[in-house]
Amino acid sequence: MKKTRTRIVKTTVGAKAPSASKAVAAKKTVAAKKAAAADTAVAAKKGVAATKTTAAKKAVAATKTVATKKALATTKTTATKKAAAAKRTAAAKPAGAAKRSGSGAKTTDAADASQRIDAHIAAIKDWRGETLARLRDIIRQADPDVVEEWKWAIPVWSHDGILCTGEIYKNAVKTTFPRGAALDDPSGLFNSSLGGNTRRAIDFPVGARIDAKALTALIRAAVALNTAKKADARPSRAAKRSDAVATKPRSK
Repeated sequence: MKKTRTRIVKTTVGAKAPSASKAVAAKKTVAAKKAAAADTAVAAKKGVAATKTTAAKKAVAATKTVATKKALATTKTTATKKAAAAKRTAAAKPAGAAKRSGSGAKTTDAADASQRIDAHIAAIKDWRGETLARLRDIIRQADPDVVEEWKWAIPVWSHDGILCTGEIYKNAVKTTFPRGAALDDPSGLFNSSLGGNTRRAIDFPVGARIDAKALTALIRAAVALNTAKKADARPSRAAKRSDAVATKPRSK
């Protein structure tokens, strides 16, 4: 009886060993799974961070690309504008028998100037071109001897000096009389540059009616003023020559 009990006890004690091993194995498995899960989580976080970094880099690259394109477009636009301005300037400059006037501005002979004015008016495809053409007709009819000139890139009409100019602005066509302050203006045509001591101007906005009769009278008054000034200047020069001859010692 004693031997049998002893075996039973030994057998029972020996049976506990596999259970302990299984528990340890189970713990290791759980720990391994947790470690694997942690590694997976870390890898996922790294993947998310990498994705965000890539997206940020792409966004920066896209922004740089857009900025570069805008800069190139701006540069091209500026270059185009400069080229167009250069062409306009070149077209406005007198060609052929150009000479320097007293004011330092370039002018040309009457035929060349008239052609430039024709081209200038034809290039203005709105009411301003029509208004300038109408003003030109009135000026030429008022003074058949008027001389057309092209100065400062605008039309100029002269007779013994400048009578008036023809200027194009965004909202008006202007004709300036350099000596307008000395002219009678009973019809009140002058409506611009009224504060100066010498010049006066007329602004013609869109839809403005041109008083041909009053403008004709103003042009003829300007011609008379210039002609009188030139006539007054001649005797003084002649008098100087006479004085020089009279005071010159006679040779013996």
